[in-house]
Parts: sequence; structure tokens; C-alpha cells
Amino acid sequence: MQARKNGDKRKKGGPELPDKKSSSPKTLTEQKILKSRSTRLKLALAPRIRSLRFDMYLMSRSITSIIGLILLSILIFIVAFPWIFAQPSYPDPYQMPFNLDYRLPQALTITMG
Repeated sequence: MQARKNGDKRKKGGPELPDKKSSSPKTLTEQKILKSRSTRLKLALAPRIRSLRFDMYLMSRSITSIIGLILLSILIFIVAFPWIFAQPSYPDPYQMPFNLDYRLPQALTITMG
């Protein structure tokens, strides 16, 4: 075995550790770019967006998933716009219609005495 130097804490053949000074931005423009929120957000979301694009590509290759998305979008449209398909026939849609002239059938009427 080879003896390690006093300052070298890496294992033999392991990955090289970056210096703390080299990872910080060197110029003022690099600092401004890293500080902007949109750039940081784009950098943070880049792997997720790439994965989403690949998933969409795979879904577009399957006819079953396309049919499922079409059915799901139709159901969402029906839930979002119900008044298009079932318009109320009376002015207030929250009022229950009541007919006072309604009579119960003979078998269900209760007679007293």
C-alpha cells in the first residue's frame, strides 16, 4: 500500500472532490445569472420537465392511453359545463318544484275510521 499524503483524504481511485473555490461563480455576470429566480427555477425543474416530455412521448405511442385521455377530457368538460347539457326548466334551479294537486295512489292512502 502506498502511504497517503497528510492533506489527501480521498480514497485511492475514488472520484475527485471539487474545490470549494471552483464551484462558486467567478464573474459578476455569473453571479447575477445564478441569483435570478427564473434561472434557478428552470435549472431545478429541468430534470422533471425532461422526464415529463419523455412520458408524454411514450403515452403518444399507445392508442389505449390516447383513448383514455380523450375520455377523461370529455368527462372533465361535462363536469366543468353542466348547464350546457341539462338546462333547468324553471327560473330558480335551486328551488324544488311542488304540486299541491298531487294525490297519493289509492293503495297508499290511510283511512281513519
